[in-house]
Amino acid sequence: MAKLQLSVTNSSSKMSEPIIALSTAYQNAALAVIRLSGSNVLDLTIKLIQSETRLNPKVQTLANLINLDGKLIDQVTIVYSKAPRSFTGEDMVEITCHGSMLIVEQIIEAYQGLGVRLAKAGEFSQKAYLAGKLDLIQAEAISEMIVSNNSLLLDQARDQMLGGFSHEISSVIQELADLTARVNVGLDFSEEDLVDLTNTQIRSSLQSLIDQLEFDLISSQNLELLKNTPRVLIIGSPNAGKSSLFNQLLGINRAIVSDQSGTTRDYLESQTTLNGMMVNLIDTAGILEFDQDSTDQIELEGIRLAEQLIPTADLILHLRDHRLQPSASIQNLLKPYQSSTIEVISKLDQVDQSVNSKSHISISIKRPESIKQLKNQITARLYPHLQKPSLITHRQVEIISKLKTKLIDVLDLVQADLDQELIVLELEQAIAICQELTGKSVSDQVLTATFRQFCIGK
Repeated sequence: MAKLQLSVTNSSSKMSEPIIALSTAYQNAALAVIRLSGSNVLDLTIKLIQSETRLNPKVQTLANLINLDGKLIDQVTIVYSKAPRSFTGEDMVEITCHGSMLIVEQIIEAYQGLGVRLAKAGEFSQKAYLAGKLDLIQAEAISEMIVSNNSLLLDQARDQMLGGFSHEISSVIQELADLTARVNVGLDFSEEDLVDLTNTQIRSSLQSLIDQLEFDLISSQNLELLKNTPRVLIIGSPNAGKSSLFNQLLGINRAIVSDQSGTTRDYLESQTTLNGMMVNLIDTAGILEFDQDSTDQIELEGIRLAEQLIPTADLILHLRDHRLQPSASIQNLLKPYQSSTIEVISKLDQVDQSVNSKSHISISIKRPESIKQLKNQITARLYPHLQKPSLITHRQVEIISKLKTKLIDVLDLVQADLDQELIVLELEQAIAICQELTGKSVSDQVLTATFRQFCIGK
């Protein structure tokens, strides 16, 4: 498998063909940002400016951008970054225009007419990596920051982007290099006391590194849980207040609320953030009692859909009006899912006292503190005993696991007092594993697969 050795080059002397991409979401908005990198991007941009406007590095400049026929596309702001003082290490131009996708497409088409090609997914970050602006850990962190769905992952991705984990791995590499030197001392000097002292130091250092890696792995054992966006299902009898709670948790009026029962015929699903954790919140049609009947086929279909959603939910909020007895039909439906159900007693403002426990909570949409308590209980049930993970990608977990196994093998060799040349070889392999993590030595396939997961424009 081919290896790519990272080499830092002077991007100002050698730049690749120019690329362009939309860096913001492909949807109409107030503003959009278009990014270019590569050779001649400054000259190409000047060709598309209506007047002789000077673009100074790191200065935001207002300009009229035109197409190849001289027709105005939009009034934009432009920031030029001169190599190597840019994200990619090449000359870069960032254009902020009005957020119509029609305007965006016209700007990109104008540059394509001048020979600029569309960027591939993650190509800007890959350029930054190849230019030595960041290592592979930092590049992965940028991607994870964009897609993070909770504050724990976001915090660690931000720390990795700033080089925190890269510094930790650099320290590990330095420690392994020092250990290799100590073993070499044992090869050069045969005095028994010196060898014993060196081996004692090596065992202690190796065990310390293994413990550090074990901590990283343990803190990241719930990585899959953190990366998934859980589904929270609100279920209950008609007119129990499900849509009111749905709107309250979302912070917007997404569902119709009425005193008339049966206003929710289908189910509604929206994404929201609760205590820094992203969840998919689902409002459902009211479930009828066994002895109730309905001739409304739309209502019955909504109830059927609600029942089908129950097994797909990570957490179920069974909402019940405090004035009514628990629904036998709903209790029967939820019986297999008691461990993932919170019973929510609604309309707390109409009773004298609330009943809160691990499985029950009383709320009122008129009492914000009760909704806050419910949010706390939801996140506590979805994410019990979670801590900020040291590792944020499956690639990192895999490599750290491999490194830990390698160091355990080295420790066994040292404790068995085996051939020191073999120990040196194993330590050098451990250093190579660390370099695989930072991207200093990485296969072409891994590099391609890593940056392919990025957004286009990043």
